[in-house]
Formats: sequence, structure tokens, C-alpha cells
Amino acid sequence: MWKPLQCSVCSVTENHLFQFFVRATDHGVPPQYSDVPVDVYVMGAMDYPPRFHSDHSEFFVYEDRTVGSVVAAVTAESNQSLAYVIVPGELPNTNNPMKFDIDNDGKISIIEPLDREETEKFELTIKAETETSPSLVAFTKVTIQIRDRNDNSPQFESNPYMVSIVENADIGSQVVQIIAHDADIGANADITYGFAVEDAHLANVFAINSETGWITTLVELDRETEEDYAFGIVARDRGSDVQLSDMTTVRVTVLDYNDCAPVFSEEVYEGSVNEDALPGTIILTVQTSDQDLPPNNEATYSLVSGDPRGQFNIRSTGEIYVNKALDREVTPVYDLGVAASDGVFVTTTTLRLSILDANDNAPVCGKVTNWLVYLTDTSYSPSKTTIEPVLKNHPIVDINMISQGRWSLVTGSVTLKCRTYQEYLVFQDRWSLMAVVSQDRLTVLLY
Repeated sequence: MWKPLQCSVCSVTENHLFQFFVRATDHGVPPQYSDVPVDVYVMGAMDYPPRFHSDHSEFFVYEDRTVGSVVAAVTAESNQSLAYVIVPGELPNTNNPMKFDIDNDGKISIIEPLDREETEKFELTIKAETETSPSLVAFTKVTIQIRDRNDNSPQFESNPYMVSIVENADIGSQVVQIIAHDADIGANADITYGFAVEDAHLANVFAINSETGWITTLVELDRETEEDYAFGIVARDRGSDVQLSDMTTVRVTVLDYNDCAPVFSEEVYEGSVNEDALPGTIILTVQTSDQDLPPNNEATYSLVSGDPRGQFNIRSTGEIYVNKALDREVTPVYDLGVAASDGVFVTTTTLRLSILDANDNAPVCGKVTNWLVYLTDTSYSPSKTTIEPVLKNHPIVDINMISQGRWSLVTGSVTLKCRTYQEYLVFQDRWSLMAVVSQDRLTVLLY
């Protein structure tokens, strides 16, 4: 705290100078202190020190005033000539480094460009002193307020903005908030947001709040139609004389959601396999496509119908294979239902599978029978005797198989071989029996 200086010898020390130090000490442990020199000059009765009209003055100046412009003036009264100086301080707002100077008329002028965003107010100490020795001085305070000009463009926090959103997001979902800052003040720092002119067409997909900078969706997104969006956003201030702006790019990646079903490459598959194929034999491979991305497009396969006995199975790769032994004579054709699922959607198709015949059955006669056939005399020409009544009741079971015993297959005709002779009796028509060689009724009567 400042205390008035008490001087008991001033009346006998006129025109004398007293010099001493004043120490300020705190109460810390250990205590810290600082010293400052003090000069006290005891004036004579006829000495008149300078006197300012006011102890404090305030002025306003725009930050774009040119160097050399006079922005303030102070005046002190004295019966002697005066000189004015600005006492420099230690901080920028006390004219360190120097932005202002003062002449001997008390006019304060700009000597370096001003920037309100750097220092918006200066507190200057002005000293007026006489030219006597020692000089007589007086002090006054001058405050200079720097007014804003729109000399700063908005600046975005990021460029570009990289964001993502799932394709099943609701309409009106928030995507990202775009934020820009302006070093100016007032309307010069009041920012509005909008789409860049060249990207105005995306205003039907996204909306931006001109005041807050929040970007939201206007429509349902579909990654399979559009996976990435990139557009420019402009931030513009509301300066009265000039409007300044900045632009950033927003990149929106639409993330996949499982909204597409797997699709088989064929509506109906057709295949075949031999009935004697071993278990594990691959019949064919079914395939699906899915517009989603992994893992949403990864399908699992299963057989869902048409195979009650589990004759077939399917692998994760879509390979359908024989699981158990087949029998064409039991089931010649299978209509297998095949399903593919991606975890959400299930798609089905049909495999029409034909079982190819294998020679796995011997001919079987329903009943062992001796046939007695009488031939006419064929001395002059081959004879033909019908045995239809006999064979009708004794069909051959498997004419595609090589027979055992007396029956054999001869180029589409069934031949009966005689027990005693090498001549042949051939089935020519449906039920007709004919001797290949001429027969002698008197020699051979029975076959």
C-alpha cells in the first residue's frame, strides 16, 4: 500500500534532490523482495511543474488506420517548455514493442501497423517534462481502444472432415457438425454455413443448419447405390463492408448394413450322377451373389427339402455331394431344395437331379418254365411258329442285363439256344419264334 511521504526537513532543503530505494517484501518462506529507486526533488516556491488537463483520456481507432496517422493528443500546462514521451512498459498493451509515438506537441501517432486480434487495447503512460535540470515532470494515462475491421476470414477446424454413417440411419440423423472460427468480433465474426455452389445438387440428400453447422440426412441412404459422398461447405461471415469466407470438404462414407439377400446364379439347377457313385462324389456347386460387403455377403448353404433319407449333403463352399449310396430303381429323380442364408435373409433354389442307371441288377424270371414248341415241316424254307400264349405269362425281367443260363441278348433280339443242337430259335416279332435254319420234322421234333 502506498503511503504519503513524510519529510521533516523539506523547508530547509529547497531545490535539493533525495535519492533512495524502496523495497517490497512478501511474507513467503523464504520471503521474496524487489527494490525500486526513488528520486525526490524538493522544488522552490517559484517552481511550477507541468499539469495535464486530465489524469486519464480514452480514444478509439480502427485497426486498419495507416501508419503515420494521428490518433490522439494530450496537453499539459507549464510556464516552461515541455517535452512529451511515452513511458514504455513490459507488455504489448503498454507499447512494448512500440506501436505509437508522441511529438512535442502532444500528438500521438501510429508508427507500426495495428491488429486488434493481436492487441485490442493499449494503456499508455504519457510523461511531460520541463527542460530544467533537474526536470519537472507530470504523468497522465491514455487508453486507445482498437476497433475491429473485417480483416479475418472464417477458419474451419478441419479440412477435410472425414465421417461415416450406416446406410440404415433414419432420415434426419446427424452426420457431423462443421465448425469455423473467426478472429474478428461482432457481425464480422458471425458465421453462416452452406453448400458450395458446385455441390448444391447434394442439398436433396443432406441438409446443413446455417447457424450451427450440423449436417443431417434428408433421405434414406443406400450403400449399394452410392457408397461415398464428397461436397464442399462454405463458411461466410456477416461483415457489413465486405464478407469473407472459407471452404472445407466433407467426405461421407456410407457403411454397409445387411439389407440385400443372396441371389443364386441359377433359378433352377439341373444335374445328374451315376447311381453307383461313391459317397463324397461332388455333383455340382451352387453359387450366390450378394451386393452387401463382407461379412454381410457371406452365405451358408443347406439342403432343406427333397432328400428325406439324407442321400446328399452340401458344404460351406456350395458343393453338393453324395452322402449315402444311391439306387436308381428306388428313386430315379430328386428335386432338392437348396437354401442360402447371410444371417438375415434366406434364399432358396431347386436342384433337379437325375440318377443315371448302372448295371447293378441281374435278369430274373418270375417262374422257371419248360416251353414246348412244335414246329412245322421246314424242309424248304425257314419256319415260323407263334408262341405268344406261352411267353405272355413268362416275361423277361431285365432285358438290358446280360442273362444267365439259356437266355442271351443278340442285337435287339432274344435268342433261345437249344440244349442238344447248335441251331438257334430267334424271337423276331413281339411274340414270334422262328428257326434260323431249315428244320426236319422227322429228325428233330422237339427243342
